[in-house]
Amino acid sequence: MHPALRPPVVTPFRLERYFAEHEFSARYLLCCSDCEALSVSDLLALGDEESRQLWNDLRLGYTESRGHPVLRQEIARRYSDVVKPEHVLCCVPVEGILLFAATLLRPGDRVVVTAPAYQSLHSLADMFGCQVTFWYPRRTGDGWEFNTEDLRSVAAGGVECIIMNSPHNPTGCCLSPEDVQSVIDIAKEHNAYLFSDEVYRESGPSAVEYGYERTIALGALSKTHSLPGLRVGWVVTLDQQLLAQLVDAKDYTTICGSAPSEVLGIIALRATDAILARNRAIIKTNVEAATLFFAKWKHFFRWAPPQGGTTSWLELINGETADDFSARVLRGCGILLLPGAQFGSSCPPGQFMRIGLGRKDFPDLLRILDEFLT
Repeated sequence: MHPALRPPVVTPFRLERYFAEHEFSARYLLCCSDCEALSVSDLLALGDEESRQLWNDLRLGYTESRGHPVLRQEIARRYSDVVKPEHVLCCVPVEGILLFAATLLRPGDRVVVTAPAYQSLHSLADMFGCQVTFWYPRRTGDGWEFNTEDLRSVAAGGVECIIMNSPHNPTGCCLSPEDVQSVIDIAKEHNAYLFSDEVYRESGPSAVEYGYERTIALGALSKTHSLPGLRVGWVVTLDQQLLAQLVDAKDYTTICGSAPSEVLGIIALRATDAILARNRAIIKTNVEAATLFFAKWKHFFRWAPPQGGTTSWLELINGETADDFSARVLRGCGILLLPGAQFGSSCPPGQFMRIGLGRKDFPDLLRILDEFLT
């Protein structure tokens, strides 16, 4: 086979293999990146008359490749007036990353990625022959921040694509609007694409709203809307030619979305305020519980509440590695933590672990962990 036709060697997805092994067998999960999932009945109860009629009249045929027109309209409403339904392509959330990588990345391209990162954000670039460089956050007290001067330094040798994630999984830090503008300015200087993973975005401007046409924003209902099982996500770009390329690539993946998921997605987007209020209340309760827990165990852990999103980065300071400690906790009390090494090459083994603050049982799990540590 000609080398140009040979498919890339697939890198094992460490985080997903870790969850495949433990997520449905561990007694307790303290590391999830989503909010407490809604039931179908809970979601349907939030529907208005029009969306409930769409559900009742639903036929299980194929859907439009770009997504249900009403769904794309509701997605566009989550952005400023610059974004129209014609700028939106619906897809499975992680599929959006694949469509972007397969469409725009070329062997030898230099790609800068915020790190640690969900592995597909950097491994796909690596598999397509790109040179991947990481943009790491700086510590600020017990928290974290991405300094855009660090990005400028990393990109100084030239860059074809910048991939950022804000609010950031796993640290929970957020780029300010001024920081996002700086990232866009750097991308413009290099005529680089900007892929902005915004699956934890609740409010505030999206990177795509700043007017730089080589920006692609990724959104989803999985995290802040508590609906990972729907598999509803989207990519948004103001560049119609680029969007057409992404649509062409989707013909080789899912072709179209799930009809039931798209209608349920319409209901969820119209009920955004109610869903976010519910989830913010859960996270607020959990941050309060975590603050008390980590104050008690300050000789064991270093922690700061997230600025946004549902995850935070926990540093172990008792001398153990995160891998050893997580394994010991899982064996001892059935709680699953996520060692940083499971983020793949973007996070080498060490003392860091991800915890998730979006589930209702979080305070109970801290009590169990407290008993185990005691």
